[in-house]
Amino acid sequence: MKISIQFLAIIYSLLILSSASAQNEWTSVGPSDIVIHDFISYESSLFASTNGNHGGVYQTDDFGNDWTELYELLPSDNTPFVSLASRDGEIYAAAQFRGMYVRREFLGYWVNIPVESDLQSIHSILFVEEPWNRAFLGGSRLKGTAGVSMAEDLDEWISINDGLPLSGTVHSLIATILLCMLQPMLVFIG
Repeated sequence: MKISIQFLAIIYSLLILSSASAQNEWTSVGPSDIVIHDFISYESSLFASTNGNHGGVYQTDDFGNDWTELYELLPSDNTPFVSLASRDGEIYAAAQFRGMYVRREFLGYWVNIPVESDLQSIHSILFVEEPWNRAFLGGSRLKGTAGVSMAEDLDEWISINDGLPLSGTVHSLIATILLCMLQPMLVFIG
C-alpha cells in the first residue's frame, strides 16, 4: 500500500510556546494581521517573510515585541515573499514570481539576484555549505510541474527535475549530511 502525504503550512501569525507558562500556551508575537510564510533566525535577530498588502520581510531584535519592515528596493506591489535563508552574513528572500533577493549586512538594502532557471515561481531556498557549496531553489515550472534548480555559485543554475511529480510545487527543501561515503548528502523536498 502506497501512502502519499502532502503538507501545506501557512502560518497566520508567529507564535511561540513558552515553557515558563504553566499552561504551555502559544502566544502571538507579531507582525499582526500579516500571513507569515517562513522565518529564520540569524545572530540575535528573527526574520519573517510575508505576503498580502504588506508583502516583504520583517525583522525583530527583541523576541517579537517590535518588528521593522525591511522594504528598501523590494517590489512594492504585494509580491509574496515565501522563503528565507541565510549564508555568510547575508539574508536571502525568495519572491514568489520575482526571483531572489539578498540583503547584505554592509549595504543595508536588498539586491535582486537574477535566477536563470526553468522555475517560473520560487517557493524555497536551501544552501548546503562545505564541502558541497551548493544552492538549491524549489518551486514550480511552466504548466504547474514541480521543479528544483541547483547552482555551485548563484550564476549558473542547473535543473534537476528527473523523478519529480508531474504536477505540484516544491514548497520546502532540507539537506542531511551523512557520514557515509556512499551517499554523503541527501536533499529532501516537500
